[in-house]
Amino acid sequence: MKNASILIVEADSPKNDSLTEKLLQAGCKTIECTPSHQAAKRYYLYHEPDVVIIALSPKDPTKGIEFARFIRNQLNPSPFLFLVSSPDRSQIERAKVTLPAGFLFKPLDDELLYANIGLTIHRHTQKRYVHSPNTNKSDANWSFLVSQILYLEADHVYVRVYTAEGKSILQRRSLSNMLDQLPDNRFIQTHRSFAVNIERLSHWDKQYVYVRDKAVPVSRGRRKQVMAALGQVAGRA
Repeated sequence: MKNASILIVEADSPKNDSLTEKLLQAGCKTIECTPSHQAAKRYYLYHEPDVVIIALSPKDPTKGIEFARFIRNQLNPSPFLFLVSSPDRSQIERAKVTLPAGFLFKPLDDELLYANIGLTIHRHTQKRYVHSPNTNKSDANWSFLVSQILYLEADHVYVRVYTAEGKSILQRRSLSNMLDQLPDNRFIQTHRSFAVNIERLSHWDKQYVYVRDKAVPVSRGRRKQVMAALGQVAGRA
């Protein structure tokens, strides 16, 4: 838990201050508190915190649950914990579908808080180590995930990942870094700003490869390499 970065999303600033103080005393490196879900999204994309604590309003937990879904839709989601005022069964059932790492209940017990966050970070670290595409690109869970990717597009300091489900997932990393974490025999960079899942292509010509109704450009400098890779795919078909 020491040196962890944590994002807290809660409208009640006095309680935010109390929670922040507890976490700083426990040795956390960075604590960001915000009552705004839009600001929290921007912070999340930019900093990729180790853990997110999402407070659920007893009157309307919808926004907190929506923010959890936003995290869950990221390519490598950070673990998150829900902070609730009371163990309301219906609220917890609604929140459970987002697959949180756990629940924290007010009033917060210091030891339980530290134990829950520490265990959440430990589990996530172990999971990332075991299932990381850098350690085992053939892992079944990762393979299922990447098979849903259609193409990637660099967008300044982000990469936008387009999936077969029609989602657009924003990742703060370079295109080359993303490709280092994807199977070499499935993804190829066609342009300085684009890479495609070659198993998702419908057809191609010398200037473009086509993913559904999207024409992805092929740069002149990469054309020979791209055509060679696509020729191998056609040969296996």
